[in-house]
Amino acid sequence: MKNILFIIVSLIFSGVAFAQETNIVDRPDTYPYFQKEKCEGLSDEELSNCSNSNFAAFAKTIKYPAQALEDKAEGKVYVKFIVYETGEVGKIEVAKSSGNQYLDRAAMSHLAKSSRQWTPATKDGKAVATDFVVPFTFAL
Repeated sequence: MKNILFIIVSLIFSGVAFAQETNIVDRPDTYPYFQKEKCEGLSDEELSNCSNSNFAAFAKTIKYPAQALEDKAEGKVYVKFIVYETGEVGKIEVAKSSGNQYLDRAAMSHLAKSSRQWTPATKDGKAVATDFVVPFTFAL
């Protein structure tokens, strides 16, 4: 029994030792782009507009939650997340609620599907992790 307890405690502490905290850059030189590969050859301003358009099209593909439809709920959800150096997203949370839990959950779930479609932010020419906020609008 003591051996099992020792193994469990060792595993817990070894996980803590290997856990790495990501440094989030507050003011990167460039911000994350969504589906940047669809915007090749554009100026910085055009690239930003193209990325915003790509994300708006992605956001429109969200499935309206059945319960929210039944409740005739509408609203805007602001979702905060981190775009990591790899382009993956994580630490997804509601920054500002729509006031309806079903809309909030749908927005977070839909955003999770966008992982690896992001080009990470950069600082001094290197990919960096940064937090980002995007809106999802639900209207009937």
